[in-house]
Amino acid sequence: RRPLVCATPALIAFCFLAFSYSGVGTHHFLQAPVPEWLKTIAVICSLGLLIPVFAFVINVFMTMRGSWRALYYSIPLRFVMTGAIFYLLVAIQGSTQALRGFNAFIHFTNWSVAHAHLALLGFVGFTCMVLIYYVVPRLCSLTGQCLLYSARLPRIHGGLTAVGALGFVRGRSAAGRTSGGGRGGRLRTGGRHARRP
Repeated sequence: RRPLVCATPALIAFCFLAFSYSGVGTHHFLQAPVPEWLKTIAVICSLGLLIPVFAFVINVFMTMRGSWRALYYSIPLRFVMTGAIFYLLVAIQGSTQALRGFNAFIHFTNWSVAHAHLALLGFVGFTCMVLIYYVVPRLCSLTGQCLLYSARLPRIHGGLTAVGALGFVRGRSAAGRTSGGGRGGRLRTGGRHARRP
């Protein structure tokens, strides 16, 4: 029940997200027939998105300073912290994807699939699990006794979910980088080299 270390980074994160996040999604269309000014705004907003994300993550980690032992005992807190780490990874991967040179390399590859699933399975998935492990038992306790069946099963659930999500994202990211290397250059076609149209 500790308050945030500082409300200023939270305010910076909220304001920056509110005013700049609408331009971020266009970085998926950098190789499409979209006006150049819109692409430039998308790149700037995507790189600028690192500011509120780092403000949020630093605020969360500084709030945890001195009480990391609570991660062992609090299942919802463990899911919140894992979701925050995934949020940081999604932002770094998205900002990297917004760079024009790298976007040309990974466009239409499995990298975009990995990026979307990192956000969905990692950040959103772990945040939703907090609702299950924190809110539902408290709602049930209003009507009667409602405890978790086992304290060990949520730990196993969190570990397997994290390993599965990271494995999926790592495989798709590697496939995206590998398949992106053959695009626009020489392709192997049955022993012959052909130029991609």
